[in-house]
Amino acid sequence: MVKFIADSSCDIKKIDGVNFQSVPLTISTDSASFVDDETINIHEMLDTLASYRGRSFTACPGINAWLQAFEGADTIYVVTITSRLSGTYNSAVRAGEIYLQEHPEAKIHIFDT
Repeated sequence: MVKFIADSSCDIKKIDGVNFQSVPLTISTDSASFVDDETINIHEMLDTLASYRGRSFTACPGINAWLQAFEGADTIYVVTITSRLSGTYNSAVRAGEIYLQEHPEAKIHIFDT
């Protein structure tokens, strides 16, 4: 099975006729976190970020999130936010290495945008 995967910075959540999955980043303050998936409440997040006076930050998807997205595929194409801004690319690469240990026949292509 061929699978196309991207982190949620790409703003694509679904592509008709394509086996596509988005792996979410997380947007946080010291008091609240928002997972960038189909359940995110954008208005609540924006209100929180606008009114919060502390630090805000993002977190890349962890290795396990990538491994879950890879599951069942034998050809995988991954697009990540640039490695100059996030650890997302490195996390996806490490997950690819782990996945290949268990699925040596798989082909994984990870693009650092």
